[in-house]
Amino acid sequence: MRFKIDHGDRLGVNFNDTELKTAHTGHVCSVRVTTKEVSVADQMTGSMNSELRKRRQAGDTSAELKRLIAKTEKKSPINLAPNTWHELMFELEDDVVRVFLNGTFQLEHQSPGFAHPTKSNIALSLPKNLIVDDFKVWDQAGKK
Repeated sequence: MRFKIDHGDRLGVNFNDTELKTAHTGHVCSVRVTTKEVSVADQMTGSMNSELRKRRQAGDTSAELKRLIAKTEKKSPINLAPNTWHELMFELEDDVVRVFLNGTFQLEHQSPGFAHPTKSNIALSLPKNLIVDDFKVWDQAGKK
């Protein structure tokens, strides 16, 4: 996809399985981009996992809970020019996500939730002044 982002905005691409009951509202995984950072999260086994989420909502701030969630997420610093067209491409292959910005590899992360076989819903989070164009999805065979 191509996108324009302003300071303070955050592009989010969320993959969900509406039938998944072990994660809050079926969250499977996400890719997020700001002008300063790109990140990926296995939400199914991390922050949106039903049991871990219940613990957080109950006020659990333990090092153990933070460690469980942290191992499902990865981020990398970037420096994107605001209000300029950029290209985001990422691939989900088995339990690995790879992210590319403007044709350059940014990060790779491996986590079990990425391999969840069903991603029946793709949701974009586009706050404030963010613009998206040319959004395309290919399946494993490389077909649109």
